[in-house]
Amino acid sequence: MTWSFDGTISWLRSCNTDREFPILVFRGDVDFATAGLASLTSVNRYEIVAFSLTDAEYNADDVSMCEKRLNTELRRNDLRSSRFLRSVDTFDAPAGISFQEYQKLRTPPMLFYADIYAPDGEAEFVREQSLDEFTNGGGTIIDMVRGT
Repeated sequence: MTWSFDGTISWLRSCNTDREFPILVFRGDVDFATAGLASLTSVNRYEIVAFSLTDAEYNADDVSMCEKRLNTELRRNDLRSSRFLRSVDTFDAPAGISFQEYQKLRTPPMLFYADIYAPDGEAEFVREQSLDEFTNGGGTIIDMVRGT
């Protein structure tokens, strides 16, 4: 499938319910290539909606605006945003090791996002997959990005 954007699917696990859910992480060579792009994940379906933020949504820093707009436009009530919240670096490098050893030993930080199942909860990054792997595995991506 051809998409109007580049990205990957990150799978997150709810810290409250232990349920896993996908989010779309946009990718670009520079920040402005993905500025204004957002996605919502269904709490009921194996589905993600990719779209462009309106100017008001982009400037407001309030995800409820785009959730309300997209749920209304699509006549739904199951789409939620999961924004990045924080990272926790649990790696403590031994003193005096070479950069090559550091690269071999280094573990990635733990990444936490907003939980779509618990409004004030967190979800932890579990794994990543390509857009094609997601859709070939039964997932749906609705591409509503401007210009498509």
